[in-house]
Amino acid sequence: MKKVINDIIIVGAGASSLSFLHSLANKVKSHEIFNIIVIDKDRDYGCGNAYKDDVSTNLLNTKAGYITIDKEKKGDFFHWLQKNENVWRSDYPDLEVSENSYLPRPLFGSYMREKFDNIIKDSLSKNIRISTIKGEVVNVKKISNLKYITQLECGLELASNIVVLATGTSFLTKDVCKISKNIFNSPYPLKKRVEQINKNDSVLIVGARLSAIDTIIALKENGHVGKVTIHSRSRTFPCIRGTQDRYSNQFLNINFIEQNNVKINFENLKMLFDKEMENYLKKNSDVELSAESFDIKNCIVNNFKEYLMLELEMASKPRPWQAILYDTNSILSYIWNLLNEDERKIFMKQHLSYAMAMRVSIPSINAKKLIDYIDRDELELTSGSCVVTTADNGITCLLDGNEKTFNKVIYATGSPRDLTSSDSILFKNLNESEIT
Repeated sequence: MKKVINDIIIVGAGASSLSFLHSLANKVKSHEIFNIIVIDKDRDYGCGNAYKDDVSTNLLNTKAGYITIDKEKKGDFFHWLQKNENVWRSDYPDLEVSENSYLPRPLFGSYMREKFDNIIKDSLSKNIRISTIKGEVVNVKKISNLKYITQLECGLELASNIVVLATGTSFLTKDVCKISKNIFNSPYPLKKRVEQINKNDSVLIVGARLSAIDTIIALKENGHVGKVTIHSRSRTFPCIRGTQDRYSNQFLNINFIEQNNVKINFENLKMLFDKEMENYLKKNSDVELSAESFDIKNCIVNNFKEYLMLELEMASKPRPWQAILYDTNSILSYIWNLLNEDERKIFMKQHLSYAMAMRVSIPSINAKKLIDYIDRDELELTSGSCVVTTADNGITCLLDGNEKTFNKVIYATGSPRDLTSSDSILFKNLNESEIT
């Protein structure tokens, strides 16, 4: 049989890149040859921005016994921890590790680095040759239907049949920092940020998802005593992860959808969810579950402390809706591509903030810390519009029309929806090209 040669360039060397390589290695056919180049701005392959060596207060939001790079190897990370304690114990001498622990993200990064190295070695036997380049990709140009040119900042140009963008989260453009050296376009690396902020500084954190929570806890765990204001434009805040075990969806999965010719729209997704909930409750009839209904707007904050207290109560038991939603992670892109354009626009405009607050949860240990900061009058949450300007005595911000002054402002908003607002040169160039 004729050999089929595929030249692939992967932009980014973090978790999504590793996941792609792992999946490819398991599916490659004997007559196929793959020449792959992985390009990243950093030589820290495998961990990406999410799991870099940073402050130990950056916690995983998944239990150690559940998280893995290989879905066929349940508990792979936890087994790696047990086998390689000599590698990490000196960095975490007091860390208690169990299958139910929420562990520091840099520790998972060490696991990911080893997995990345292993896949490069193991793939050779499967006709997959992987090489790496340190550099920043600034553009991708389409030459023909099966030919692309990837351009690097250094001037190097590489041709390939396929380009995979595995860049992870981008940050807000650094233009937001031009008006003051005390405004930061990203919380990371937090090791650096905590050194740049005085202990008594008043701090505004724009954004209210996981990176914002990382920032609050990193500051407070490093002795910060000033007031921190976290601003949620939509008045939503992440839910707290319950005690439920993993659950495999029977209806909200690709096989059921395709075998039953289910048309994907909001109405049918709700129908599949209801069937899934009924099945979950039947399978767990002997388990005491959290007494709550599934409401996509149950993550709206009226009183910050009361919200967290109620969430802690709900999260003390298994939360069925979380178990179902978490198992949809692998099919999100599949579902999105089947929605019509009108429903996509409705979701982005009306439901995205609520969906993100429910899908990306926090461990209860972090919620308890936030309550402690509130009780010490060192943390508050605001919502609505946010306009940041400067003044002689600090950074003046209009928060839902109310003027407040801060010593420091940190944007923790995640990837901008508008690519022109991203700090990525690549995204800005792609946004102007025919590829997008």
